Amino acid sequence: MNLTFHGTKLANGMRIFAHQYPRCQMVQTGLMFHSGSKNDPPRGSGYAHFCEHLMFTGTPSYPDFDALMSAHGGSNNAWTDYDATCFVNTAPPDAINLLLELEADRVFHIPTSLNAEKFEIEKDVVRNELREQYESSPYGSLMLDLSPAMFGHDHPYGHPVIGNHDDIESASYESIRSFLKTWYTPSNATLVIIGDIDPYSVIEKAKTLFLEIGESSYPDLTVPEPRTQPVRTELKKDAIASYEYLGMEWLVPPQNDDRLKSFSLLSDILCAPRTGLLYKQVELEKKLATSIESDLQSQLFNSFFSISSTPNTNQERQKVIDCVFEQLTKIANCQIPDKLVEQAKKRHKLNWLLGLEDVSCRLDILLNWLQNHDSLDAIWSKVRSYEKLNTKNIANAAQWLLNNRPLMIHGRAL
Repeated sequence: MNLTFHGTKLANGMRIFAHQYPRCQMVQTGLMFHSGSKNDPPRGSGYAHFCEHLMFTGTPSYPDFDALMSAHGGSNNAWTDYDATCFVNTAPPDAINLLLELEADRVFHIPTSLNAEKFEIEKDVVRNELREQYESSPYGSLMLDLSPAMFGHDHPYGHPVIGNHDDIESASYESIRSFLKTWYTPSNATLVIIGDIDPYSVIEKAKTLFLEIGESSYPDLTVPEPRTQPVRTELKKDAIASYEYLGMEWLVPPQNDDRLKSFSLLSDILCAPRTGLLYKQVELEKKLATSIESDLQSQLFNSFFSISSTPNTNQERQKVIDCVFEQLTKIANCQIPDKLVEQAKKRHKLNWLLGLEDVSCRLDILLNWLQNHDSLDAIWSKVRSYEKLNTKNIANAAQWLLNNRPLMIHGRAL
């Protein structure tokens, strides 16, 4: 598979990468600011996510961002997490110059000429999102409580990415403009362009546009020591719901720690559909739950290893928990066939390669890598490094989970 990248770093600190992928017959741009909710100020939870919304409110040159994208056959999306905020645009290849012009224009204008009326409108939009996605869901408030329960309020990850009503409502026009001016700067940004493009001409076009923004700097953020155990031991909520919920959340090593790869394979070994040890025991054999899943969320300061389930009844909740620790103990004692590890490694490689076939997944892979790396030169090493893992590595990951208590999340249906 051809993965050739062209990249440069501008005088203002911005990194630009271009990757030619003509088979996809489209282009995508991913503009990532290396600031997420970890950069929210004290009593300013949700600022990073709020600013994501504001980047679509238009500028004097392009007052209706979405309408212009749609008129050229394009679409856009954005996301904010603990560590970064990213804007993704998709369009036919002949619209690549427009995509670059739109991005450069809003990076230049919105921090300095934010529309005050639209600021107030988006404040209400964000609060409605908070109500609809979290407060209206039976167990949604548990997800809002997750970050402070894991880290405590004094940690950069210690509040939900979306923020809380009080902080969003009290956010002033000037405080949000200050956040944008501080963090939405070229030196804090990475641009990835992928698709049916000429990488050399695209980079030159991007350089011309983004160099006009000028040099910038941003304050250093104190990096906390990785934590091994959550601040709290338990979250509970009784709700009128059609299902029970069980969550187990562990703190595991940060994104740049080599041990994290073992947790990725452990997740597969436990809960891969049809073959996972927990999947077979909990769903197929004992029929204790309608679902059981595991996930690894990789983050800069601390990563999360999660197991979630929907037990059939509240009485069977403890039986599911017992199964989790039973399987972790077997794996920690290397009481699993080596072939399970080999199968997990093969599935990981296959899923990675299949992801590269889709332009959006390919862009996500590149952006994720660039959160913690200065270039794309060694990206293949990530896949190759999994080939060296063995049963003992997976056992060590399971032992980590046994040694460090999880946050237990109980959603009980009334």
